Parts: sequence; C-alpha cells; structure tokens
Amino acid sequence: MRMRSEAIEMDGKKITEVLQSIRSNRNLMQVFCDWIAIMAINITNSVDIYRRKTWMQRENKYQMLISRYGHEAQRKFVTSMVYLKDELTDTVCDVLGKIYCSIGANDANLKQFFTPDHTGNLLAGLGVDYSIEDDKPINLVEPCCGSGSITIRVLKTIKEQGLDYRHRVFVMAQDIDINCVYMAYVQLSLLGVKAIISHGDFFDEKPLQKEQIFYTPEYIAYAAENAGLFKTDNQ
Repeated sequence: MRMRSEAIEMDGKKITEVLQSIRSNRNLMQVFCDWIAIMAINITNSVDIYRRKTWMQRENKYQMLISRYGHEAQRKFVTSMVYLKDELTDTVCDVLGKIYCSIGANDANLKQFFTPDHTGNLLAGLGVDYSIEDDKPINLVEPCCGSGSITIRVLKTIKEQGLDYRHRVFVMAQDIDINCVYMAYVQLSLLGVKAIISHGDFFDEKPLQKEQIFYTPEYIAYAAENAGLFKTDNQ
C-alpha cells in the first residue's frame, strides 16, 4: 500500500499528465494557462457577486475560454483542480508555480525568474516574527508575486509553528503577468487565506481598475462582516 506522502508527491505530475491528455491542437502551455484562468474566474465569480460589471466581464471571458473545450476536457479540468486542492491542503506548497516552470511557461520577455526553493525558505524564515501574540494579525505584502511562492512558504512556516494562518494572515500581492495573478489567486483561495491579488505593475502609480483586483473568498467573507471594507460597482 502506498503511503499518503508518496501519493501527494505524485499529484503535481498527475495534473500535468491530465492536462497533456487534453491538449488536442493546443500546446500544453496554452491548456495550462486556460485552466488556471478558468479556475480563477470560477472561484471569483462564485463569491464576488457585488461588483456586477466586473462579474460580467469575467463571465464573458470564462465562457470564451471554456467553449474551447468539450465535456470530457472540462471534466479533466475539474479532476486537475481536485488534485491541486488535495496537494495544497496536505503540503502547503507552490504546486502551480512548479508546473508553470516545468512546462516552460515562464515568460523570458518579462524576465520572469521564479524564486528557488532554498531562497524562498530562507525568506520565509526571516520575514515574519513567529513569536508574536496569538491574536495579532500577520500582514504579508508580496509585489511581483509570481505564483505566490514566497507567501505560500510563509504560510507553511506559520502552520509548522502551530499557528492558524487562516485566521492570522492577510495578504496583498501583485504581478504584471495575469497568469501569475491567476496562479496566486487560485492557490491562496484554496488555502483559505484572506487576500487581495492585483494585476498590474507594482511600480506604476496609476490607480488600478476594478477588474484588475481579485478578492479571495475568505477576504470577501471577512469584508462582509466589516462594513466599509468592500465596495460594489454601484458605489
């Protein structure tokens, strides 16, 4: 009988294998990018129902993307998301970032260099005071977040300290690449983190448009309990 830890190590490979099986006339990179966009829009539009114009814009994009694939491919997208959820729950690791790099999807034109594991682990150990009081929030800001790898490593370290990051942590992250925004948003959403992930240049002083901002389900639930934290398109 295979141990659970061994099964978990295989899940990243299983996701890639499933996505490869539905490539059809599209390359693996395109299938992967469509899949993460479909997941992200599916999650955000299931909870971010207050900003109607933004919801409709994303719904239109979702329908355009999903229409590229038949029922069997759509079923495999769901299967891949189940694998992703299982691995994130059990290991708290950057699953999508590893797949993204392994298939060569990182964009050389944007000079994308994802943080190596050992560097990310070092930063996670140095970046947070894990001795702080149990009731004090931990605020994380990750510009140029990529797939959210450093934030996820911090969450893992917090969990290893016996603390509940779901109640303690608030994340603000941003990236210029929409694929990175989708990856970070999906993973932080599935991990149950209160987070705002934005699409745009962190060093650009122009205000972000509403459609550039993604709120995780946990953030929206938190904001709904605290008046004034969330604004609709009608405000």
